[in-house]
Formats: sequence, C-alpha cells, structure tokens
Amino acid sequence: MVNRTNAGWCATPPVVMADYDGKWKLKGEVLKLEMRFWGGTIFEEWKVIGSDPQTVTIERLKSEVKFDA
Repeated sequence: MVNRTNAGWCATPPVVMADYDGKWKLKGEVLKLEMRFWGGTIFEEWKVIGSDPQTVTIERLKSEVKFDA
C-alpha cells in the first residue's frame, strides 16, 4: 500500500506531499494497517462498516504513532 501524506512536519501551504510505503492485512472485518510517514510509523485498525462499488465506510478502531528515534 502507499500512504500519500505531508512530506514534513509543517502543513502551511504550499504543502509538499510524498508517498510512503505501508502494508495491511485483513483479519475478519478489521483491516490492520502499518504506514510509514516522515517522522516514523502509524499503526491503525479499521473496521469495514459497509461498501458499494464507489464507497467504503470504515470505523477507525485504533490509531498509534511511533516516532523514529
């Protein structure tokens, strides 16, 4: 997966974006995500509430940020 987000800590325009590697796995109805960003790694869990051909609705169950040392 690709996490497209700010390339640095500042979000004052103009905002520079970057693509960071990530990975995911599905356990039942829960997506477990691990996404890099400029300062470390984000760990999230999403529950899929519903979907149709154009939309996926999720509930974020967990979100943790681990900053690089």
